[in-house]
Amino acid sequence: MPLTFTRSIVAILLPGGVATIPWIFLAMDQWPQAADIYAKHDALVAGFLFGLFVVIGKIFETKGSNIESDWDKEREIEFSVKDNWFAYLARSINPEPVGHRYIGRMVTSMYFELTMSFATIGFFTGCAYLSFLSELEFRPLLMLGSLLLAFMAPKYFRDHAKDSHKVLCEVRQKINTLL
Repeated sequence: MPLTFTRSIVAILLPGGVATIPWIFLAMDQWPQAADIYAKHDALVAGFLFGLFVVIGKIFETKGSNIESDWDKEREIEFSVKDNWFAYLARSINPEPVGHRYIGRMVTSMYFELTMSFATIGFFTGCAYLSFLSELEFRPLLMLGSLLLAFMAPKYFRDHAKDSHKVLCEVRQKINTLL
């Protein structure tokens, strides 16, 4: 599977779906007519949801790119990020070094981590609201757990993304000095 296609699925479509799913369940629960609409117009609803996942995921990706840009500025002195990035982009080598594929995979991981840092807020907030509406005995525990995860999961993903960014800076710098 081409890397850009994989990156689109992993960094846009998947996080957009993750953020949206609990809210779709909420709509289905609170608006029973939604099931009738889906039964009559399944392809239209599926297309709408796909588009919604893409738009929300793309918003997250754009926010993630802004964070990455800030990190580039923070690490400019240590890693000469700008110079190393342009040197990396300008170099064409055949066959491509293994390090280039590694960087591509790391970028995909970093973008997944960044977009999930936003998606988990929507996901766990939606889960907390669904828990609130449920009649389960352990509803307060579900609500509390979901709200805690709405705060903890974004930090977890953002911290990992920042680590991935540092690895990318280090590897790009090292590859540029070796080639």
